[in-house]
Order: sequence, then C-alpha cells, then structure tokens
Amino acid sequence: MASEADQKTEVERAQEREDDDPFAPLLSLESSFYDEGYALGHAEGSTSGRIEGRLFGLSRGFEKFEEMGRLQGQASVWSARLEDPKASNASDAVSSGGILTPIKPTDRLRKQVRRLVELTDPEAVSTENSEDGVADFDERLKDAKAKGVVVSRMLGESGSVTDQGREESGKTVKGTGEMEDFGGVVKGKAKG
Repeated sequence: MASEADQKTEVERAQEREDDDPFAPLLSLESSFYDEGYALGHAEGSTSGRIEGRLFGLSRGFEKFEEMGRLQGQASVWSARLEDPKASNASDAVSSGGILTPIKPTDRLRKQVRRLVELTDPEAVSTENSEDGVADFDERLKDAKAKGVVVSRMLGESGSVTDQGREESGKTVKGTGEMEDFGGVVKGKAKG
C-alpha cells in the first residue's frame, strides 16, 4: 500500500511541476492551434457548404426546368402543326399572324408528339424537392429529350434538340447524327 501512495504522490508532484512551469502552455501550442483551427474551419465549412449547395441546386434546377420548358414549347408547336388546318385552333394561329406550316401527319408522328406533350405537361411534372420527385422529373426529362430527338428526326428539322445541345457544348456535328455516322475514332490520331 505504501507503494501506491508513493506513486500517487509522485504523479501529484509531477502535475504540480507542470502547473508551476511557465513553458508548459508552449509545449502544447501546436495542438491548441490545431484544435482551434479545426473548430473554426468546421463551423465555416458547414455554413459555406450549405450556401454553395443551395446555389448549385438552384442553378441545376433552373437548367433542368429551362430544358423542360423548351421541349414543351417544341411539343406545342409540333402539336399545332399536326392539327388539321380546317380546325379552329390552327386557323386562329394563322389568322393572328403566326405562320405554322402544316406537317403531313402520320400515326407514328402523332403518337410521338402526343407522348412528348404528355411528358412535358406542366401540370403533370413534379416540382417536389425529394429524392422521388427529382428522380421522377429526371426520368421525364430524359424521356422527353429522347422523344424530341425522334420527332425532330422524323420531321427532318436541322435545329433539333441534340444538334442544339452539341452546338452549345462546342462539339461539331458531323453527318445526320444517325448511329452509322459515329465519328468517335479518327484514324491515325491517338489520344495522349
């Protein structure tokens, strides 16, 4: 028992020496600066991360809804062009100064345009900010882009959805954009 008491007193004496030592805080200076910097960085990062995340989310959301709106506009125009010129809606559009050249309607074209109108309907598009809502919107946008490409190719329009996207990204458009026109590999030139 005497040895335990002696050990406690030696520990207490060492603690007293550290308390009396004026250089003791200097020996732990690096760890105290590290702890303080970590706490400040964590608080600052949490705040700025939320702000940057919100700004990024708003900009991405705007881009997605802008694309959906453009597709909806194209679907509306194609739908109006498919209507019978004797119908009242088409004659109203022509009489109000808008010139819509009619499209020779086929069953397949009508079906594709109708599906594109359904996909881009603002009443049916989810604006909910949840995982399911975002996934549903992204799926609708992907399907609507595909339908837009199909319809523009069926009509032979050069300013199609894919061509416009390529022009905005700076890629050159070769051929008609069909699968056979794939020019991904250039002979004689290797990357690197």
